[in-house]
Amino acid sequence: LDSELEFMKLYGKSATDLTVQVIQKTFEDEGYVMDTQAAAKEVEEYLADENTRLQVGVRYDVNRIQTKPYTASTDSVFQVLDVARRSNAVTASVGAIEKVTQELTASLSIARSFRPPTVQELFANGLDAASATYSIGDASLNPETGIGVDASLKGSFTNVSFELSPYLNFINNYIYAFLTGDTLQAFPVRQFSATDARLEGLEALVMVQPMQKIAVRASVDFVNAEDTKNSVPLPFTPPMRGLLRMSYQDEMYSGMVEWRLAARQTRLGDGDTPTAGYGVVNLGAEIRFAREGIEHTMSIHCDNLFNLVYRDNLSVIKDFLPQPARGVRLNYDLVF
Repeated sequence: LDSELEFMKLYGKSATDLTVQVIQKTFEDEGYVMDTQAAAKEVEEYLADENTRLQVGVRYDVNRIQTKPYTASTDSVFQVLDVARRSNAVTASVGAIEKVTQELTASLSIARSFRPPTVQELFANGLDAASATYSIGDASLNPETGIGVDASLKGSFTNVSFELSPYLNFINNYIYAFLTGDTLQAFPVRQFSATDARLEGLEALVMVQPMQKIAVRASVDFVNAEDTKNSVPLPFTPPMRGLLRMSYQDEMYSGMVEWRLAARQTRLGDGDTPTAGYGVVNLGAEIRFAREGIEHTMSIHCDNLFNLVYRDNLSVIKDFLPQPARGVRLNYDLVF
């Protein structure tokens, strides 16, 4: 922070960041689709006084999807599909960061968002191996646009730090997928659709260092996702989740034990099924040393120590396949 303040004092109390990105992807497995994305953004930061920073950002996006008939495709849709879609948008954000005291920092930002539908969301019409579903897109989907408000309060004391971050987002044409309850080729059908949505939530984190080399972390997050057109919950919304972790670290050794928690999810959207709450215990240990200029790191991790059978509400295959059982990972890294 101090170096940033010095930079701003030297250059008119402002800083500029300009980024340009271009991505072009071609899909030819099932049909010919070219997805071109280009974006440019400008971020300006201004030091209002010694305790207040103001930020403004502007971004311009260009998105173009072009399909061509592909007679060799196994999908009848792509054999004749000839579509060109262009989505351009200007988005912006404004924010302020206030150093309330030596230990406390508060921030507030408001942003307009934009996201065009993906190729899969538009034109999917077949088996999707990753989700083990028969996915069906909707070529009439429009880009998402939204307004979001984010706030945070951060504290850093001698042996304790915390962060509290509430947020609220209103999104028009929110694109989501849901299970219809039907099957095709023996796989559940997943349909893409859109509605207006409100997402409000909270993330909280506390870090405590009770003694040297030992730290305890506790965090919780929660989101309420609502279809505001129909006043019903959105599907595949995570329940309240928590984490409790104790870790040890010195110059050579480190280790951790954590307990990941999730509440049951009974606030269900289209195609959702309820999931029970769970608590999963994970362990990890690591040793680091250097020999003849080479850094060695050996680590071992055990996930789901007690081999709990549990299901994640975000998984589209949770009804017939639970989350992974106990697993052990052994890593050996060398840095030359």
